[in-house]
Amino acid sequence: MAAKQRLQELFAKYDTSGDGVLSEEEMTAVFEAIGIKKNKAQAMFQAADADQDGTINCHEFIAWLTKQRLKVGLKQHTEEGAEPGEGKYFTMIVTNGSDRVGKKVTMNFTKCQNMEFPEGNPCEFTLKPGEQMETGVVMKMTGRPWRYSYRYSSKSVFTGIEDDVSNAFTDADFPHDENSIGKSSTSFSCGSAEQWVRARMLGDPAEALLFEEVRPQDVHQGSLGDCWLMAALSCLSDYPGKLKSLFKDRHITEDGKYEVYLFDLEKDEWETVVVDEFL
Repeated sequence: MAAKQRLQELFAKYDTSGDGVLSEEEMTAVFEAIGIKKNKAQAMFQAADADQDGTINCHEFIAWLTKQRLKVGLKQHTEEGAEPGEGKYFTMIVTNGSDRVGKKVTMNFTKCQNMEFPEGNPCEFTLKPGEQMETGVVMKMTGRPWRYSYRYSSKSVFTGIEDDVSNAFTDADFPHDENSIGKSSTSFSCGSAEQWVRARMLGDPAEALLFEEVRPQDVHQGSLGDCWLMAALSCLSDYPGKLKSLFKDRHITEDGKYEVYLFDLEKDEWETVVVDEFL
């Protein structure tokens, strides 16, 4: 679950518009970060866009990224105030696309001239499943002429046991019985609940997301007389970024505990409401 959450966080990092999908422009930033050349970006975007709707949703992003496995690239920087062509230094951007295993990456710089290696040569970095990192300075220009080449290798490593989610948080103020649902004789009645389950269990829990595409038509009223709340949420869902801002956590949590910010009209102030994910 922690690995999947890191991949979801990576998706959210590049979803700069906050609309729950990545445009071709946003995906281009992903490609640049992991070292894919611009002339290959369009073909890579089309390959990742499984449903061919012109955008990349979170499931498509994770499916595409996990196929990529490990991506390693150098990012060039220039020291402030340096003369043109001088003061070059490099960091590494490493992305572990696997959501199951950690990776230890070994970087070897070869055939270098007028370069120094603050992290040593070779240098090593360990990434957790689903992690992307930008390293410190791995190579620095010391004079001219300068040149370099590099190669890398990786191997799977044990990075710790994932947390168990069997001890899910339960909201004591909303018991899993008819006291919370109430009774209704209207057409909105859903009857008695035979079972309460975590929302993530309504599908493949490994693919569960707190947010994907937020749409007004996703809101459905049940037995509770809360049409006022459902109507407000439906209107708000036209602005996915605003709705997401009501949640302290933007991703599925290990224990299924979420803090939601709601405005109390009587008190004229924002309050934090703690909920679980049971339905």
